[in-house]
Amino acid sequence: MRALGLVIALSLASCGHAPEHRAVESAVLVANTTRLAIETSEAAAKALYRQEQRAVLADTMAQGGNMEDAKRAVTVVRSTWKPVWDALAAARQAHEGLRSAIEAYEAGRGAVADVIVAAGKLRAAEDSAAEALRTVRGPD
Repeated sequence: MRALGLVIALSLASCGHAPEHRAVESAVLVANTTRLAIETSEAAAKALYRQEQRAVLADTMAQGGNMEDAKRAVTVVRSTWKPVWDALAAARQAHEGLRSAIEAYEAGRGAVADVIVAAGKLRAAEDSAAEALRTVRGPD
């Protein structure tokens, strides 16, 4: 996912033919790659989230808890995972921004600067999503 650095590096290189075209081609690669990474991360996070909810429900019931205890336990899990969902939503939104900037550039209405800014936002959102997931999952 560090391919975003490539987008910026290519956009700053002014030698050769159409450096902004190379930057946009790199941005397309980054957009496709990060879309897959976001989808994979989201699917894995959903599986872990469901597993964690089932585990606290089972633990609560095994300890003689009632439905209110179970609801409180699930609420704790949900609040723990909220930063992950927020970060993934921000990453999806940043990806959409990059995709839109690429489309605008390709349609002749955008500028490479828009692509670079969108790529930077995607990188920041991607880093935030990864950090949120690491925070919830703990060290490997």
